[in-house]
Amino acid sequence: MADKQMTTAKAREELINCVDGKLTRKQLIRRSVEGLLDKNALEDTTPSSEYNNVCSLLGNVLDALISEGHIRQDETTRAMCLCDMPEEKPEEVPEHVQSAKKNSSSRGAGAKSENKKTKSSKKKSASNQLSAAREEALERANLDEEIKAQIDEIAAAGKSTRIELLDLIQKKWEKEGAQTAKKIRGRAGQLLSKMKSAGELVVEKNSGRYRLPPKKENKDRIHLLSGEAFNIHTQRMLVKWYEQSGLYLNLESKNTDGPNDNGIDCYIKGEDKMGFKEFIVIQCKHRDKSDINLKDMREFAGIMAFHMMGESRSAKLERPTKFIYVTNTKLTKDAQRYLSALPVSHMLRIIDGKQWLKLASECGYDISDYE
Repeated sequence: MADKQMTTAKAREELINCVDGKLTRKQLIRRSVEGLLDKNALEDTTPSSEYNNVCSLLGNVLDALISEGHIRQDETTRAMCLCDMPEEKPEEVPEHVQSAKKNSSSRGAGAKSENKKTKSSKKKSASNQLSAAREEALERANLDEEIKAQIDEIAAAGKSTRIELLDLIQKKWEKEGAQTAKKIRGRAGQLLSKMKSAGELVVEKNSGRYRLPPKKENKDRIHLLSGEAFNIHTQRMLVKWYEQSGLYLNLESKNTDGPNDNGIDCYIKGEDKMGFKEFIVIQCKHRDKSDINLKDMREFAGIMAFHMMGESRSAKLERPTKFIYVTNTKLTKDAQRYLSALPVSHMLRIIDGKQWLKLASECGYDISDYE
């Protein structure tokens, strides 16, 4: 348990340190993985590898940081930013400076040198602001983690209502001063509401007491996974299912999710008992609420076309024999009709949330075994 907590703390710190307002979710996780693992571990992307474990952990920790309000995603650029990161505002240029710029040709070397110093000073100031914002965000994230641990500890006894639980939290922090304890109580109330909404806590109807929920099964956990964790669990589950089914021999699998994945999250290789080779490429799409629609399927059709015909064979691009599209939700009727009309529909297998759970049950795959 201590090792897991320490790993979570490292993941939290690495994610916050890598946020610069330019990286998307996938890029942020990739850079964080590179900061946490050595070169050899990064090259091993098999289902049970440390790489996959850390990617899954980072995805879940990032979701927690977003939920708790420490990191946000810019709606326009899709880049991940610190919630309290100071925004860069264009500085007002004094009139005499504007005038000087118009007559820049007449400037001497001394003025140019002064301009360079000013630019350097601005860059240093922006860097210091970002560093301070990161430290503050990490401090608040660590504090939230400590408060959540205290909430879990109290809820494990199952004897406290909301008011009683918050009273106990406040009492634990009184040694830091009455003002700090009151502040912590307020934050604990916010986290308590979020934990309840996320299903991390349950409330007894009659007594109003908070307690920890019973152990979640696959059907409860699959929709709570991050996109990265869903990819990794899908890869592991399918490899296990193929191993137990005996359909293919010499199985090999690799996680290919990244900035240059060409739309493919992982692949599985194998050969049947007659020696015919199979190369199955897989795309995973985890959704919170919405189903997979016609637009999603058209995009995937483009990905299939690229992998089947997009590059010449001289480029040594291995041609897939099957495609699998996996989601935790389901397909709309328009998406289903579109797929059935594709000339390569015989090469495509759709695994929706219901089928995912069925396959996991058949091979005995339990998400909680890897958490």
